[in-house]
Amino acid sequence: MINTSYTTINTGIYSNTKQSNSVKETTGTFMDAMAKAGVEKTTEKKSGHIEESMQKYPEYASHWKSVIAKGHQITEADPPVKPREEMTMEEYKSYIGGLIDKIPVDISQSSTEFSFVISDEAWETMKDDPDFEAYVVGGLEHNLTYRNPWMVPPRVKRYCVLQIGVPMENGSGSSWGDLSYGTTADSDAHFRKLSKGESFRKKPDPQVIKQIEAKRLEEKRQKTEREKKLVEKQRRAREDYKNLIRKRADEAGLEEFYDTPNSVLQAYESLFGIGVGML
Repeated sequence: MINTSYTTINTGIYSNTKQSNSVKETTGTFMDAMAKAGVEKTTEKKSGHIEESMQKYPEYASHWKSVIAKGHQITEADPPVKPREEMTMEEYKSYIGGLIDKIPVDISQSSTEFSFVISDEAWETMKDDPDFEAYVVGGLEHNLTYRNPWMVPPRVKRYCVLQIGVPMENGSGSSWGDLSYGTTADSDAHFRKLSKGESFRKKPDPQVIKQIEAKRLEEKRQKTEREKKLVEKQRRAREDYKNLIRKRADEAGLEEFYDTPNSVLQAYESLFGIGVGML
């Protein structure tokens, strides 16, 4: 089957960064994962990398600015209980996780399982740099709330992996359907491989998944029923042709018709054998 992976909406969330060994896979909420993840680290403040990225990739600058502005709106509306510089990394991850948990998911994304893979360097930079923090939060919000016109209503289960690194262009995003790699199990294995077992998850709406699976089973049942009807239609048409030939033979008084092989009847049988008789 053709691989239908594609780059997700360009939030500037990219790859090629070392993944944190402290961030573990979780089936709970994003906030729960953050509360359990990581140990406190210190790093000197990084500055200027956002401006450098925008100068290097001017075609993305306008989009990145809008993403950062949205991220600031989210963090300003729900600030941490104490200054970021006074927070441990564990506390900071818990705070960011709480913000992500509150972001609504558009109906067209409700059948998508998300994995957010954030590098150690990205966490440290987020904590130090409010603009980069806003970029990550705003970028995730942009992906989760984006309305995919091809998936309204959701028709298949999907997977989406967002890998976040520093600078902004040092990351990746990809999404694919659950049958893109042959079977759902294959696509799920690819999802976990990209997530590398060290990510936070946003699970799809279980009711939506049930509806998709039920629809898929119904489509399979209808296909089987159509195939049965076609076979029966071909059988009846074959018999009608045989009866017609016999009738014409009787009318013409061809008594030997029943005693010797008939090339015309054999020809009809051959045509039906390859499906041409229905044309």
